[in-house]
Amino acid sequence: MPASDYSIRMMPYINTTHSMHLVQQLCRCAVLTTCTPRLRPYLMRSLRLPKANHLLSLLFPTVIDVDDEDEIDMYTPSVETSDHHGNDVQILLEKSLHGLRRLMAERLTPAALDRLDSRNCRHRQLITRKVEDYFAARQRIAYLQHQSSSLTNDVTIRQQTVKDMKRRLSKETARSERIRRSQTKESNDIKLVIARANQRIQCHLRHERRGTVPSKKHPINNSCYVSISKRREALRGSREE
Repeated sequence: MPASDYSIRMMPYINTTHSMHLVQQLCRCAVLTTCTPRLRPYLMRSLRLPKANHLLSLLFPTVIDVDDEDEIDMYTPSVETSDHHGNDVQILLEKSLHGLRRLMAERLTPAALDRLDSRNCRHRQLITRKVEDYFAARQRIAYLQHQSSSLTNDVTIRQQTVKDMKRRLSKETARSERIRRSQTKESNDIKLVIARANQRIQCHLRHERRGTVPSKKHPINNSCYVSISKRREALRGSREE
């Protein structure tokens, strides 16, 4: 809030030019000291409070002692209350201005400046260390991200290779299974042919031992077997003798 606006709000309680000047100086000093952590919340909150004395007591609690009986309503002023409390407000403003000047003087002492410098140096060191840690962490994160992307690509390539090998293995397995089935079928056919040939040979051997003619259904052109015509001629020759 500007000093002029603050002075206008305090007009019902101020009747002298000296008080107006004190209010303006008070506002300027308050604006200059708003950077302190102690006064900043009080200044921001007090501009919305309806009590003038309460405003000053919040701004400078260690300097001003205000009784509850001396509270002044800023929003419902009257001539009687303004005349009655004009001197009290002027005293409070003088005390406030004195307190502000003392605070500003304490802030500008060599010891305070040394403390502030050392505090700022520590803060700068902490900030520098945090920045260095931050950049180191960023570099580490970038390196880990690069490694992660490389490993992800490697895993993807290996997975694709495994899929190709599985597909190739399945094809080779199917082909070998077809070959095995064909070989098994050929082996079974050969065994069947051998069994049938062996059966026919055994049948002919049995007929040969019996001296009979094999069946006409299975004729065999073999010289060890005697045909019917040759057998009849042999029987006739034996009878004639």
